[in-house]
Amino acid sequence: MTPAKDRPRRLTIRVLARDIGLGVPDSEVGCPIARALHRHAGFGDAWVTACSIEGAGSSAELPLDVQDFIEDFDRGGAVQPFSFEIEVPW
Repeated sequence: MTPAKDRPRRLTIRVLARDIGLGVPDSEVGCPIARALHRHAGFGDAWVTACSIEGAGSSAELPLDVQDFIEDFDRGGAVQPFSFEIEVPW
């Protein structure tokens, strides 16, 4: 049996209107997704690429709808608050 600390965690991340309003396009640490992640314990140092979350020496692939959100936000498109689930190895 895998120890609990070594098992991936499944998280629900809520991207709020505030994250979007204060978000910085093309920023790995200031985009709305990164801002939402930083509210979770253990994710203060995480950063976001166009397709993954990076941190703690590991990475996790972002769901396709989140990747689409990032692309739309970075291009100046209209985006709305939403939630998504992700499994992370740390």
